[in-house]
Amino acid sequence: MPRSKTLSRSRGYSLVELIVVVAIIGIMALVVGPWFTKVSQRNTVKSAARELSTTLAAARMRAVKRNLPAEVVVTRVSGPQSFNRVETFEMVPPTPLKVGELELPPTVDFPTALVFYTQPAGGVMAFGPDGRSTTPGVFTIRGAVGSGLQNALPVAGSGYGRETAFGPNPTAPQPQGTERKGSGPTTRQHDKP
Repeated sequence: MPRSKTLSRSRGYSLVELIVVVAIIGIMALVVGPWFTKVSQRNTVKSAARELSTTLAAARMRAVKRNLPAEVVVTRVSGPQSFNRVETFEMVPPTPLKVGELELPPTVDFPTALVFYTQPAGGVMAFGPDGRSTTPGVFTIRGAVGSGLQNALPVAGSGYGRETAFGPNPTAPQPQGTERKGSGPTTRQHDKP
């Protein structure tokens, strides 16, 4: 029984069809790859800013709860240490007590130069027993290290009982209470002044 020509042609794909499909997949990968990398880097920086903001809030709450000063110390990547270290200390006389530690990835940095805000001296932010910040400054988290364009996210622990993570690359800080709905910094209020 002879085979029909239509039956033999419908058994698979031709080489040309496979090459076209592979080329389309390759073009899509070239378009989506850089976008995915940017999103991943941006999320790493935002996550680090949230972690630092949470650590500042926890140190403030601990200072109030225990009626003792507390400090958050940021140590940048250096030497054999392959991460940024954020430590929380309760200032118990005569020796401070370490009560928490956080490791942030080395792809984020805490720059000390060419930033809009004043950085805390020595990477230390202290809170008094009343929960107010006793050291002025704003931590700026920049990432991703080694990439061309870097996002900078300032994280502030103000003296008013708030931790604020501003949006990326701000041009100027707004005074407290003047934020427009949907366009100002993200603020979490823990206690009122």
